[in-house]
Amino acid sequence: MKIKTFLSVVFSFILLSTSVFAQKTSIFHLKVYNNAPFAVAFDDQKPQEARSVYTLKNIPEGRHLIRVFQRMANTPPNKPPMLIFEDRIEINERREIFAYIDAKGRYRIHQIIHLSNDANNPYLQPEPTPEQPNYVPEQPQNSPQIQPVNPSPTPAPTANVMSNEQFNNLRNAVKDSNFDDQRLEIAKQGIKANTLSIDQIRALIDVFSFESSKVEIAKFAYNYTPDKNRYTELYSVFKFSSSTDEVIKYINTQR
Repeated sequence: MKIKTFLSVVFSFILLSTSVFAQKTSIFHLKVYNNAPFAVAFDDQKPQEARSVYTLKNIPEGRHLIRVFQRMANTPPNKPPMLIFEDRIEINERREIFAYIDAKGRYRIHQIIHLSNDANNPYLQPEPTPEQPNYVPEQPQNSPQIQPVNPSPTPAPTANVMSNEQFNNLRNAVKDSNFDDQRLEIAKQGIKANTLSIDQIRALIDVFSFESSKVEIAKFAYNYTPDKNRYTELYSVFKFSSSTDEVIKYINTQR
């Protein structure tokens, strides 16, 4: 009886420790300066499939070995990719790290977000979240005030759009993918098969970490919503005015 009680206590402690440990993990995003596809080997893992953006979840605190491989332009297909970076990086607990490899092969951190409040991160909660920062290391450009496109009063809720249950399933499928290019493909397939309200488009955009992906979804979803006259409401999700410019130019081509 005592042995069973002892084992029960030990098992409960292990579960509690695992739960606490899981809460202290971090999220790591990586890009390369030229936005070209690259492969990553994290710790003792083998290099993964080449992608333009990597997102790694549930990374424990500590120092981790990271190796980055990229195939150079005009490289013969039979030649292996070049190792452009290899070093150990420090990962602190409960952080979302946006990093990149610069043109000189140096590891750079663009921004770090504290995850002490899990409700502020789209990877940790199913509900709509605030926008994530733009990943590319650049400063916003000064530009004149952008006038809204055909401003109009907010209409009543739109009928014949995707149900809340269907949308939550789509959003969770996008959120659960590890890579932005996969998220984009899943989101586009879901959008093609349905009609989305402006609020659903905003919530879907919020899942993406990178400004370029947010812009791509905003442009793609334009032809799949009856709320075109409310599209100006999306402009606040973009960090840079150049992103809003790009969406406005796209909308003008669709008229």
